[in-house]
Amino acid sequence: MAYEVDDFQTDVIEASEETPTVVDFWAPWCGPCRQLSPVLESLAEAAEDWQLVKVNVDDNQEAAQSYGVRGIPAVKLFADGDVVAEFTGAKPKHAIQKWLEENLPTEEKERIEEATDALENGNHEQAEHLLWPVLEENPDHDEAQVLMARALAFKDPTRAEALADDADVAD
Repeated sequence: MAYEVDDFQTDVIEASEETPTVVDFWAPWCGPCRQLSPVLESLAEAAEDWQLVKVNVDDNQEAAQSYGVRGIPAVKLFADGDVVAEFTGAKPKHAIQKWLEENLPTEEKERIEEATDALENGNHEQAEHLLWPVLEENPDHDEAQVLMARALAFKDPTRAEALADDADVAD
């Protein structure tokens, strides 16, 4: 697969509107970059929910400078046109997999975020509507349980209390 950037705006910013895009800022003379590249490429080949774009900082100094690349390798995750996560330096495959799991946008994460916003704006019914699919998929999702308890607090206090009791939250 070809991962090299042709046009940063098209290959990264616009593409990330549809598919999360992991950008590897690298240089051919960089030893850690040569260690990291094959790891990212192997993960990208197996990925269904993100794509990899490689940016040679020697050839694309403007893009590197625009995104604050001060050391390489620098890896940035773009979603909806924005950087949502990043790391610098070579990492082992398992650490990158964990980073991806924690930072890739998912429908569940979006629903939780939207439900949180709805509750903050006093829209309990919208929050409830957003949370039901999350809890149907994962009934033990602690954050969704707590948010649902908040959404139901006045409508169904008994159920709200049961959800809050079931949630495993830190004191």
